[in-house]
Amino acid sequence: MKKNRAQSISEIMLLLALLAGVMMLMQKYVLRSFMGRMKTAADQVGYGRQYDKEKTTTCVLDVKTNSWKKVDGTGSCNP
Repeated sequence: MKKNRAQSISEIMLLLALLAGVMMLMQKYVLRSFMGRMKTAADQVGYGRQYDKEKTTTCVLDVKTNSWKKVDGTGSCNP
């Protein structure tokens, strides 16, 4: 009876170790999927505009006219 119980415990431990190994191997794929979803959400927030260091720091969206304007008031930004 003790031999069967010890065998069951060792089988459970082996199964848990295998499950932990599989989860560690899949971690990078899950992270990549999460980052892809974050990029999609960020692209939707940015109205599909590409990142541009100069325009990102100097342009704002005027909600009343629905157009991009420079912060210093020198003109409009091209979307």
